[in-house]
Amino acid sequence: MKISKAIFLVFFLTAITGFNVFAGVETPSPPATDAHGVATTNSVDPAPPDPNAPIDQNLEILLLGGLILGGVFIYKDKIKKKLQF
Repeated sequence: MKISKAIFLVFFLTAITGFNVFAGVETPSPPATDAHGVATTNSVDPAPPDPNAPIDQNLEILLLGGLILGGVFIYKDKIKKKLQF
């Protein structure tokens, strides 16, 4: 059983790394500098954040999944303790 868990972990981490490598996100260009090499900033305020930013999407599903997974682990732990006596 330990070998299958290790193989699954390695496969999962490799897949996540591969998806991140091929995501195609370009790095931002460095900030503009003045004659002395000091980064300059614009005096204009940045735009407000987008309300549909990816971090705000599907949080309810993530919370529900976490609660279900936590419940499963607690249930399994209680069953193991009950069977030991």
